[in-house]
Amino acid sequence: MRDGSIEIALTREAAVIVGDACIVAPWSKPSVRVRRDLIPPVEGVHADARSARSDVKSRLLAAIATARGWLDELIAGRVLDIADIALREKRSARSTGMLLSLAFG
Repeated sequence: MRDGSIEIALTREAAVIVGDACIVAPWSKPSVRVRRDLIPPVEGVHADARSARSDVKSRLLAAIATARGWLDELIAGRVLDIADIALREKRSARSTGMLLSLAFG
């Protein structure tokens, strides 16, 4: 390995075909940091310019949509309380309440 390249030694047969004893190919170690996509605000400029991954945004939006559906059920009276939703969704009442507060808090 060289700086910015990798050297591959060839067998005698391959060296005869290629005409050289080795092949040098450009190469660099891939980054261990996860690339993050910037998600700009809908309007204006946000004071916190840190980036967020797009999959985090999609999971957050899905959670908000779920919580809004639960709130609609509570308002319409289709469920009595958060405990009913938690039982149906196989979640704890605390987890269900926290998700509702995330979406509307």
